[in-house]
Amino acid sequence: RNEPIESFLHSRLLIQLLCDHYISLNKGKITGAVSLGADIVGVVDDAVTEAKHVCDANLGVAPEVHIQPDWVDDSISKDFSPPPLIRSWLHHAIVEVVKNAMTSNVERWNYTQQSAESIPPSVYIIIGKKLCDPEFLRIQIIDQGTGVADKDKGRAYGFAQTKSQKRWDRLQEQQSYAAVRQPLSSLGVGLPLSRLMMRVFGGDIYLTNHGKRTGIDSGCTATLQINYDEIYKANN
Repeated sequence: RNEPIESFLHSRLLIQLLCDHYISLNKGKITGAVSLGADIVGVVDDAVTEAKHVCDANLGVAPEVHIQPDWVDDSISKDFSPPPLIRSWLHHAIVEVVKNAMTSNVERWNYTQQSAESIPPSVYIIIGKKLCDPEFLRIQIIDQGTGVADKDKGRAYGFAQTKSQKRWDRLQEQQSYAAVRQPLSSLGVGLPLSRLMMRVFGGDIYLTNHGKRTGIDSGCTATLQINYDEIYKANN
């Protein structure tokens, strides 16, 4: 059952947010911990860079990531307005989802690669106005892995649920002189905690198998929804 864990972490997240907000206000930031008019592409790019470093350190290779903002059309960019958000929470959520996408791509590539010169398939990230409705900004992260089985979709959001065969052990990592690596997976908190962060202010994360309708023969699309402030206040 996730409810007790989610309730505990929800309280801790809000306490942390209040502390960050208070500190930011005292440092002269007018909006505190909340980012207004955030550079969404910049947030995504920073998160992708971190995820690639983690993937490369753990797997020895990191797939390319193509960020595709759909507001390159001037008629769209003039109307685009990013929602208020907690930048660190969005960064964390994107890192976790991109790590999962990269891992899935590398696993499939290891199973199907035809030659030593081949490279893992790319991850695609689509963000922007065309994925918006009046309530949400959506960020889609599209991998080319094996997808998520229907029976595993519920487990994907469960705390302490992981497909990794071996748990990450910090003590074991510290037995060598190498720097302790950030774990790629196996703790079972990345996706459910990221989803909880998005849900605090009315957003969400959900997974769908995209099949061939996207022009990619298999894989999973993870969609991050960020709520616009006016809609959230009207409904709460």
